[in-house]
Amino acid sequence: MFIATERTEGVSTSDVIARIVRDYDVYVRRNLARGYTAEELNVGFFKEKKYKLQNHMDKMMDRVKDSQSRGRELLHRWEEKSKDLIGTFINFFGPNTTFPLLQREFWEETRDKVKRAISPPPSPPLAAAEIHSPSTSLEHRPKRARTLDEEPEYSDDDD
Repeated sequence: MFIATERTEGVSTSDVIARIVRDYDVYVRRNLARGYTAEELNVGFFKEKKYKLQNHMDKMMDRVKDSQSRGRELLHRWEEKSKDLIGTFINFFGPNTTFPLLQREFWEETRDKVKRAISPPPSPPLAAAEIHSPSTSLEHRPKRARTLDEEPEYSDDDD
């Protein structure tokens, strides 16, 4: 059946049909994403899978673009922070500062403290008379300290 239509000046039927055909893929992809079935849209199995894959690829590309832009922003902020940190470092440790002298004094003091902690000063030398005195003999040396596991020794000498 043929229905006659009125022609509109400036509108080409070929252009209208070309726009419909050109946007057909977009139309089908959009409706498949909305939940329409391939049968309802009169689309074959492979075309349906093709359109769904294209939708999925478009989503993945959007994610990649978003992550790239966030990565660029992060890199830009990192560069700014590193420039600030380097500038602060140069100002603090530059050649016109007194920090190297303070640092050298600090390390010398620390080194001396560590030496004293590791190797205590030697005991004063004993005189010859003290070496042979009865207080240094084995009989008069203090008993070893008992451990917590041992029973205390009681003697009758302490009365």
